[in-house]
Amino acid sequence: MGKAIIGVCVVILVAMVVAVAVGVTRNRSRSGGELEASKKAVKNHLPTHRLQRSMRKQPGGKQQQRPQGSNQGGSSSGYRRDKEGCQQLRHHSRCSQRPDVSSSSRQLQRADGYAIDDLTKSFNQLGAFSASTLDEYVENLKIWTGGSITYQQTCLDGFVNVSTEAGEKMRKLLNTSQKLTSNGLAMVSEIPKLIRDLNFPGMTRAGGSTRKLLAKDGFPSWVSFQQRMLLQQKVSQMKANVVVAKDAIMGPKFLAKDIGFQNTAGAIKHQAVALKIQSDQTIFHNCQMDGYQDTLYAHSQRQFFRDCTISGTIDFIFGDSTAVFQNCKLIIRKPLDRQQCIVTAQGRSNRRLATGFVLQNCIISGAQDYLPVKASSKTYLGRPWHEYSRTLVMQSQLDAIIAPEGWLPWNGNFALDTLWYAEFNNRGPGAVQTNRVKWRGIQKITAAQAQQFTAGVFLLGGQWIPSSGVPYTAGL
Repeated sequence: MGKAIIGVCVVILVAMVVAVAVGVTRNRSRSGGELEASKKAVKNHLPTHRLQRSMRKQPGGKQQQRPQGSNQGGSSSGYRRDKEGCQQLRHHSRCSQRPDVSSSSRQLQRADGYAIDDLTKSFNQLGAFSASTLDEYVENLKIWTGGSITYQQTCLDGFVNVSTEAGEKMRKLLNTSQKLTSNGLAMVSEIPKLIRDLNFPGMTRAGGSTRKLLAKDGFPSWVSFQQRMLLQQKVSQMKANVVVAKDAIMGPKFLAKDIGFQNTAGAIKHQAVALKIQSDQTIFHNCQMDGYQDTLYAHSQRQFFRDCTISGTIDFIFGDSTAVFQNCKLIIRKPLDRQQCIVTAQGRSNRRLATGFVLQNCIISGAQDYLPVKASSKTYLGRPWHEYSRTLVMQSQLDAIIAPEGWLPWNGNFALDTLWYAEFNNRGPGAVQTNRVKWRGIQKITAAQAQQFTAGVFLLGGQWIPSSGVPYTAGL
């Protein structure tokens, strides 16, 4: 039974990889045949798939070679085609003298590489499949496939104001690629339902697992001796020896503790990111992120924040990650005159994406310089950056700075019917919901529903947070 399931997953994932690769590199001079080329590529791969294991080390150190016809041949083919696509994008960039096109093209090439990396991670996980951890397996696929969609959306956002012919061609290219990847995500999302309907034995939920890889001193086994000594030091004993500009976290399993990230541009410079994170299973403990507009760019994948302080004015926590902020302080700073303050701007662009922001047991309050202007510069919990924006504020202290409406529109009626915003068991004068907005997307949830957005379930945190030694609340 388990092998049959793996076979289904192989078909789905390879279809995704090939579809995206062909979508990225399709022949733009033959618009009528572009989608057909993608369909043909997928069709050609589907009948030949067999269960294959990734190349791995044997006990004797010898590598086991992958048999000919391996499914990952489609992935390597995708790499070649993607490289060709990037070369075509560079050509468009060189042909245009406009800085906005050139800048957007460079951003596209970087994000395209990240998208392919995420699809490859999904593909490579096939060799580690276990029938007893189906949910963990599927959630990983959803996160990584969703990360690919987020990167593609980031590229699209970069071309919104580019009106040249090259810009239009790139928008069409990205739209097709994103639709194909979205189809793959839809198929992956249906796997658990399929298995439940077929009533396969041995399938258990992974959310409650507490697997740990800890040494005797409580640190993960992969943490070196010097790193352990540093992590055990008190903040007062540490001396900063480096200042990093343009802070961006892009590696998986990143852990930051007792570190500050700051953008000193000030409110007058408008959008100024202090920290950008596009890293899966990332943890920030007792860290501080200071800025004004767009302080923290929680871009993509799973992120856990514990006991952190984040300050800003407009959309100062934004992005499309799957993020839980636990026991954090969110501080509203004084904005420019007549500016409103918004805590979150979550950017989910597809209803099947497993992304969203969860603020649990946080404190939302105003800095001393903000309090005198709170009447003219109101504060809102969030607004929808993209169509399916999702944010939950629960078990948190909301001070009197929160506007009675609670949430702010982005532009007119955009996303008001499709967003997903909820508040659950909050406290404080700002938590009164009597005059909250009545949009269709505003949710009233139960404790059972709120449980689905806790770190243990929403992030599958039991699989990776306890091993870090960081304090962690799995449930409500």
